[in-house]
Amino acid sequence: MDIVNELEEYKKTVDNAKDKLKEAKSALKKFYNDGHGDLLKELNSRMLTDKLDSDERETREMLVKWEHVLQKTAIIYLELWQRKYAVFQEARILIQQVE
Repeated sequence: MDIVNELEEYKKTVDNAKDKLKEAKSALKKFYNDGHGDLLKELNSRMLTDKLDSDERETREMLVKWEHVLQKTAIIYLELWQRKYAVFQEARILIQQVE
């Protein structure tokens, strides 16, 4: 397999990382669009002024963890895609210089 074909194969991993990033961003957007973000804001606000009952506290804690996992997943996939894309770009430039 020549270097150009290897680069094309690597490009597939770059595209896959980009797809995973899109999925993670979509999941985070869905979290907010489904009203979970608003509920979390409301519970956070009420927590400062009122006491939350145990169900509300549990719901708030679950939403905070859920939001954190979704955000962290999106960040991880963003970093992965950025690293893979940088390697791809650098390899492509080197190949062009050699040709």
